[in-house]
Amino acid sequence: MLTSAAKSVWAGSSSRFTLELSISENMLEGFNKHFLEGIERVFITDSTVRHIMKSHSKDEEVRGQLNLEPEDFALIPVVLNEYDSIEMTGFDKLGNKRFLVQKLVEGEVFVATIQRGKRRWK
Repeated sequence: MLTSAAKSVWAGSSSRFTLELSISENMLEGFNKHFLEGIERVFITDSTVRHIMKSHSKDEEVRGQLNLEPEDFALIPVVLNEYDSIEMTGFDKLGNKRFLVQKLVEGEVFVATIQRGKRRWK
């Protein structure tokens, strides 16, 4: 589902969507130790996919990274649920905590920056 949503964005779709990801106990434990309220659900939106396409699908070699493609979105649940490391890296402009999650997959390290929804919790 994530891959097909990403492919539609890459093809120029302006449709809005919010996809809920399934979350593991591992992810719940890792994130909930940082928040009093805990997390219950995780979403990826069309605006997130557009950000990734615009910011991380071209010229990443300059930064020593791989260009992301729609097929890479299939790894998002793996990175989040089976992460190798998770650390709080600071706060966004609205004061929401930001996390860096990393997972080694077939010799490549995949990284995701995760934060609570805007104005949701801190």
